[in-house]
Amino acid sequence: MRLNHDCIREVLMCIEEHTGIRTSCVFMDAGPEGSAIAEALGTPLEIPEYQIPLIEKFGNDQLLYHVQYCIEAKLAKGNPTGDRILIADLTPAGHELLAKIRDPERWPKVKKGVAAVRDYSIAALGSVAEGVTSAAISALSFGQM
Repeated sequence: MRLNHDCIREVLMCIEEHTGIRTSCVFMDAGPEGSAIAEALGTPLEIPEYQIPLIEKFGNDQLLYHVQYCIEAKLAKGNPTGDRILIADLTPAGHELLAKIRDPERWPKVKKGVAAVRDYSIAALGSVAEGVTSAAISALSFGQM
């Protein structure tokens, strides 16, 4: 599956919003496989409210792929088991990347920059975002210090 930077960004923002020192978040497999696992375990499949808009926007499989990707890329601390992926928190690298790509006004510029350099990796995403931020800082007029 091809990486979707919008999905990664929204997954990171969701994890940040729904985890805390004593709170984890969970992403449920809302597809037929998840339903079958839940039924076999005798537990109802309860999709968390925060996951529904992400499923509507990206689809179940793409969402779960990118949640799993965030774990494997060491952007999030998580544990996939059966029909769910339990996320404890973002890693320091996840917080750092999110800080670079969070701003909704800069995000389109970052995506455009990544497309222009034709490098769709997470490393390139972070580098382009850093460049966009540096350019914004340079454009500020600080006056005399």
